[in-house]
Amino acid sequence: MNLIALRNSIYKFLSPKLPVTQKVVVDPGGKEKYPDRLCYRSRMHRLTAYATKEGTREAQANGLLCYNGYKEENFIMSKFNLFITICGIVLGMTALATAQTYFEDNFDDAKASEDKWVPLFGEWEFADDQYHQLQNSVNCMSVVADEFWDDTWNEYTYEVRGSKVSGAEGFLIMFRCQGLMQPRGQALEDHPPRMENLKPSLEYWWNLGGWGNTRSQVESWGGKAGANSNHTIKDKDWYHIKIVNTPDSYTVILDDEEVAQVDDDTEGGVGRIGLATWATVAKYDDVIVYGPDGPSLPVDAKSKLATTWAHLKSVR
Repeated sequence: MNLIALRNSIYKFLSPKLPVTQKVVVDPGGKEKYPDRLCYRSRMHRLTAYATKEGTREAQANGLLCYNGYKEENFIMSKFNLFITICGIVLGMTALATAQTYFEDNFDDAKASEDKWVPLFGEWEFADDQYHQLQNSVNCMSVVADEFWDDTWNEYTYEVRGSKVSGAEGFLIMFRCQGLMQPRGQALEDHPPRMENLKPSLEYWWNLGGWGNTRSQVESWGGKAGANSNHTIKDKDWYHIKIVNTPDSYTVILDDEEVAQVDDDTEGGVGRIGLATWATVAKYDDVIVYGPDGPSLPVDAKSKLATTWAHLKSVR
């Protein structure tokens, strides 16, 4: 149904019902006799003519209906506004119900964040509502805990903000990770138990500002690398990093600019996310992972939903 048809249906539903046999005639001269009656065409458009008791033409023959003055017109519009508001709320609630936020952490609550992450190597710290990696060593990694990840998730968007503090390179943004991660000369801490037992081991990371901060690329242990680019990372700047993962591809996006899409159906796209650095001190913030229907939206006093409820109360 197109928007016009939907609008007509809504008006038809809201308009007062008149008997089919009611007879009216459009007569400009009737204004003096019946100034309190207005005629509408198709129950929507106000006419300049007025109705009289005379005439034998049925109202529905020409789509003409008469209502009793402005008071009833205002009442009809109030009903219409209320109906539209309710529809908006229902649609909004439906969107919230179908939204798919899989994981999120803005690091505002350090104690809660501690339960969500498992550091494998490095000096990781929750401070200033951010997740800091303070050790200028290679292969510093932290992954999402078992309790906050479903190993069947294979279609998700992963977003995070990162800022380089100092060091030789930039960020390592991990995705599609399962099994044991590669130590690369480091003594890794215990992995999340369920993650450790998954086979085969698989590891992807978007290396931003790698190779001495000269270029960027997605690297993989057990999968397909790609997305080569000349992006480098500046100290102190914040970057918005986004990875769209599907069962047969991944797309990497930096500061809202798509860098590359790589066709890759390795293990159907499964594997959790993580954060890492390589010879770099960095900090991360605003991690969110959501499904193809988009993220859930929080409801608070300043939200659009709250504003909609306020409008609903005003027209009741």
